[in-house]
Amino acid sequence: MPKYCIGIDLGGTSVKAALVDAKMAICARGKVPTPADGGADAVIEAMAVAAEEAAAGQGAGADEMLGVGIGSPGPLDLENGIVIGMPNIPGFERVPIRDRLAERLAMPAVLENDANAAALGESLAGSGKGVRDMVLLT
Repeated sequence: MPKYCIGIDLGGTSVKAALVDAKMAICARGKVPTPADGGADAVIEAMAVAAEEAAAGQGAGADEMLGVGIGSPGPLDLENGIVIGMPNIPGFERVPIRDRLAERLAMPAVLENDANAAALGESLAGSGKGVRDMVLLT
């Protein structure tokens, strides 16, 4: 039965991953440099490595994973899971990142704008938990 989710923050200098349990507590983390000059394949592989590092930190197996959420700068096509363009990673255009990472990790994936994902995380489990109104600045 799934116990964990993985959240990934795709940044221009690093890819960060967190393994989160059902209570929204961070159990383990992973972090690798973003291979900004390596193209889409290298970036997706770095995301997978960061996710696997986070899972390994808790000893969590694939059967314990509900899925992975990707926070990415954009513009994004959220419906189709595509990064339309990324100004800080040359050549990262029209990349079906959601489906490619889901295939690589063998688990469902969702794609969200990184700022929206950060705001959601803070409102559910961070400094915005329990407050009526919240603003997040990036």
